[in-house]
Amino acid sequence: MRVFNKLSEAKRFLGNSVTAVALGTFDGIHIGHQSIINKAIELTKDNTGMQFNIALNYGGRDDIRRAVTDIAGLAANGDIKPDDITEEMISDYLWTGKFHADCGDPELIIRTSGEMR
Repeated sequence: MRVFNKLSEAKRFLGNSVTAVALGTFDGIHIGHQSIINKAIELTKDNTGMQFNIALNYGGRDDIRRAVTDIAGLAANGDIKPDDITEEMISDYLWTGKFHADCGDPELIIRTSGEMR
């Protein structure tokens, strides 16, 4: 949580016109950290420069599962037909898609958990 340890870190984003975005869920994140992250997101939402995405409780498979579940719900309600589902639609429903962060596919990923791939 170093980046958002203090709200003053988010204020640095303002000076550099950086927008802060959280991808994933806040499940299991300390309420105090949630508050700081939400304030940082709110404080920087109108910035027009670089976008800083922080993935919290994020998993690629879970992201795909959630997106497909949302789209399946549309099909079950009759809002779309299964043949209407495209790669672009799936991309739109991912955390990085237009219905969430609208940031597109990440260009750089830094894993801080010590995981190796």
